[in-house]
Amino acid sequence: GADASVEVAGGSVNGNVTASDGADIAVSGGEVTGNAVASGDGSTVAVSGGSVANVTVSGGADATVSGGEVTGSATATGTGSTVALSGTGKVDGGVVADDGAAATVTGGTADHVTATGAGSTAEVSGGTVTGAVSAANGASAEVSGDAEVDRVQASGNGSHVSVEGGTVEHQASAVSGGTLEISDGSVGSVFASGDGTAEISGGTVAGTITGDVDDISVTGGHFAENPSDYLADGYVALENPAGGYDVKKGKSILETTITVADAGAYDGTGKTPTVTVSTNGVAIALGTDYTVSYANNTNATTALSLADVTITGSGAWIDTTNVTFAIAKAPLTITADSFSVPFRTPEGAVVYTVSYAGFVNGETNTVFSTQPIATSEYDDATAAVGGTFPITVSGAVQIVDNYEITYVPGQLTVGGAEAPTILGTTSITVAQSTVTLQHVLQTGAKYYTYFTCTDLAKGEWVAAENSRAAESITSETVTDADGVDHEGTTVVFTGVTDDVRFYRVGYSSVPYAFGDAMGLKATEGGEQP
Repeated sequence: GADASVEVAGGSVNGNVTASDGADIAVSGGEVTGNAVASGDGSTVAVSGGSVANVTVSGGADATVSGGEVTGSATATGTGSTVALSGTGKVDGGVVADDGAAATVTGGTADHVTATGAGSTAEVSGGTVTGAVSAANGASAEVSGDAEVDRVQASGNGSHVSVEGGTVEHQASAVSGGTLEISDGSVGSVFASGDGTAEISGGTVAGTITGDVDDISVTGGHFAENPSDYLADGYVALENPAGGYDVKKGKSILETTITVADAGAYDGTGKTPTVTVSTNGVAIALGTDYTVSYANNTNATTALSLADVTITGSGAWIDTTNVTFAIAKAPLTITADSFSVPFRTPEGAVVYTVSYAGFVNGETNTVFSTQPIATSEYDDATAAVGGTFPITVSGAVQIVDNYEITYVPGQLTVGGAEAPTILGTTSITVAQSTVTLQHVLQTGAKYYTYFTCTDLAKGEWVAAENSRAAESITSETVTDADGVDHEGTTVVFTGVTDDVRFYRVGYSSVPYAFGDAMGLKATEGGEQP
């Protein structure tokens, strides 16, 4: 009852010491071979010396061990009951809070500290626990201050263990649905299994982290081994120059200013313009703070299809972003080649060509699916010597639209007679007359060709039906039957099988200009040869 008390200061009690309904038990010396038991609100057990086999309180009673030794356990059971270990007290069998009770350790030594059952708590802020500090079946436990414990464990759904300071020599674990939180202090290693979860926001992990990446989240702390596999979104692990890794909230690339240098014009290679990333006007370092990768960066771009660069944070920087940039078309000039043709060159014989300036990287006109075409309005029937016709070029279609094309016109010029082949002069007798001959033959010009002489005296010759173009003119020496050499010329006419020869002596033709004796005659309306 209230105001009743039992005090053991020496000697030996060979059995249990009990107190209830507000009574107190104090052990300051001697030995209690049995248990010190208190129950009910206001009842207490205080061990400050001597020894007790076990200390048990329930129903709102409290127990304190500040000295002496409890050779078994010190247990508080039920809501409102507490057990406390402090000073130089020693509990060989452990400190237990059960079924809603509370246990605190601020000093002394215990084999273990256990909170079990919903509402039960254990707080270890000092002293030494040679075994585990654990919370099971919905209970919670906390390690803080300068406590030194061997290990901690949260086991069962709703159970929670937090390490807010002190030293956990070996493993801190969460199993079977328990939750572990580490915000300060030091632990040897971290383990999560069986739907257990571990959250590390500070402190030091001296060893390994083991468990499913979905069950472990790291947002802070110092680590002997790289914890990158377990980092929460938005956090980074930075190598510490003194050893290990520090986890910090990452700085987001999304909050920086990014500029991309001018990529220039298409050159057939992948364009990699310089990327500058800055924050508050200060550039951060490529390779250390971020990396870049390029895509769609070879061909010239359009407003709907730009080149792309991806910037990914590294080191203390997180997140990834994409920006676009433009690649201009390369300038390409297509010029219609200017040229001249001899007078009266047939339209079908005129060949137009173009020249290119600006192809890059060894490319040629194979870049076109449709080749450019050069044309003019040249008309061989009406063109005069010295006449000119503009040549236009157009129509190039690119397979890939990489070039900005400029078309430059050319000019077709109608030339006069080319330097003629002039045969020497001689004379022959035709129809009782002497005729002086001078042949001026032009390659490409058109002539009527004559093949048959009916009457030399009358100068009657039979002409071919159509005019023929002289394709080639070749000088040669011909030896007659008497062994006399004659300088001559062989002319090959278009469509004529046999060569037609002109000789200084014994000519088979004469110019139309000097009579109609025999030979060549200009085409109708054409100039005389």
